[in-house]
Amino acid sequence: FSHDEHWTLLRHILVTLAIVGITLTMAMLIPDLKTALAWIGATISVLMMYVFPSLAFLSVWKSLPDQPRRRALKARAVLVWGLVVMCACVANNILNPPNAPAAAPHTSPLPSATAQPAAPPEIPVKME
Repeated sequence: FSHDEHWTLLRHILVTLAIVGITLTMAMLIPDLKTALAWIGATISVLMMYVFPSLAFLSVWKSLPDQPRRRALKARAVLVWGLVVMCACVANNILNPPNAPAAAPHTSPLPSATAQPAAPPEIPVKME
């Protein structure tokens, strides 16, 4: 994908088919939307909020006039924080898969405050 290469119709068709094919394959393999959104949230959203802005600033920081070193240090700290958050989110998705069945709710052996009292047992009456 260099600037010297000419973008031909065949290349355009092949790249388009690859993008559509990968998207279709992922759509068929992912069981539900919850799983897709969990992984997107764990990776892409963290990259967009923390990692990419820090990398963009650090790439132009030296060319900016009169930039104190503290700004670069802050950008590096945000970059590291973003990577830590992304690793934690991915680990959470691995350890607690979004499509795993929910655990059974905890039941207490004590009766709840809204429970109705049990009806008294019926005593059979003989009528003669």
